Amino acid sequence: MRTTASVGRHPVHMMVVHFPMAFLMGSAAFDVAAAVGLAVPAVVAGYLLVASLATGILQEWSLERPSDGTGTVPQSEQP
Repeated sequence: MRTTASVGRHPVHMMVVHFPMAFLMGSAAFDVAAAVGLAVPAVVAGYLLVASLATGILQEWSLERPSDGTGTVPQSEQP
């Protein structure tokens, strides 16, 4: 499989695709904890949102791309 980002011959997308959603769910949980009155979770929720954005960009960048380099699926591969 040819991807934009890989470690060795292994694509990175399958390694990082779960992190954005996990960070968003963690951020929501810490927001609820902050609403209860705890001070530290509000800061952690902010950091988790930044981490979610960063890993979301990484996983989008690491998606498999068509081999012709144009960003479109070649005619021979369309259904």
